[in-house]
Amino acid sequence: MKRLLRFVSFICVCVDCLLVSALAQLILCRASAHTRGRVLARITQTWARTLLWLLGLQIESQLHTNIVPDTNYLLVANHQSYLDIIIIAAHFPTQFVAKHEVSRWPLLGWLAALGGTIFVERESTHSSVRCVYRVSRALRAGLSVQVFPEGTTSDGTRVLPFKPLLLAAAVRSQTPVLPLTINFTSVNGEAVNDETRDLLCWHGEMDFVQHFWRLLALREATAQFTAHAPIAATRTDSVTALTEHVQTQIAADFVIAAAHERTLTWHVTTTTNAPIAPKTSNSPIA
Repeated sequence: MKRLLRFVSFICVCVDCLLVSALAQLILCRASAHTRGRVLARITQTWARTLLWLLGLQIESQLHTNIVPDTNYLLVANHQSYLDIIIIAAHFPTQFVAKHEVSRWPLLGWLAALGGTIFVERESTHSSVRCVYRVSRALRAGLSVQVFPEGTTSDGTRVLPFKPLLLAAAVRSQTPVLPLTINFTSVNGEAVNDETRDLLCWHGEMDFVQHFWRLLALREATAQFTAHAPIAATRTDSVTALTEHVQTQIAADFVIAAAHERTLTWHVTTTTNAPIAPKTSNSPIA
């Protein structure tokens, strides 16, 4: 009964967001791309925060103190599940890059399109290059854009190699990159293990509807969300070097959390954007 109630509530929240987004598009049809994008991103943020509460997903957020509010970034994260999108959107007003197939999904595809999602055909070089130009324009307009350079979801045990193409948008627009690490840590009060990890991670040939239906049955789950120090990007930077540095930073924090070795002296806040003291880094790129 609780699962069915959650499902109905999910549909209602999505329909409400769809209607509000459509109305905002009409009202702001003559507004600048920056204004329209920021309003739509805020609507998506409200939708995401509501879903976190509805799904019982608690987030332990750790945001670096160098992150400047209302500054736009190219957000870069590891990717394990559709839940990553909800977690990131709940923290940062942003547009997303998604595979073109998502645009054809009922309800969620419509929401993504109205929210300003940039769709890309992953097997098409022309579409990928065009996507980089669209991301660059959005960044130049002062909007944040979220990308998942792995190009697909992992099984939650590692970070897959990053593809550098989308990070070229940060170099072209000279927009700072904000590395993000997402770790799923517990399910129903127990630490995530090999048996429960797939209740949160969605990967491979998993069916979305079946996976989401099982997710609705969970009592609660916890994820750690870390926003690292922003990394400056200029036209003289090597996209390959930038990509490698971002992946190293994200993967290192993922491995630490997965091994339950996270430093206990960090200040952890639950489902808030409160800043913490910056972490030290041995990276040659600051």
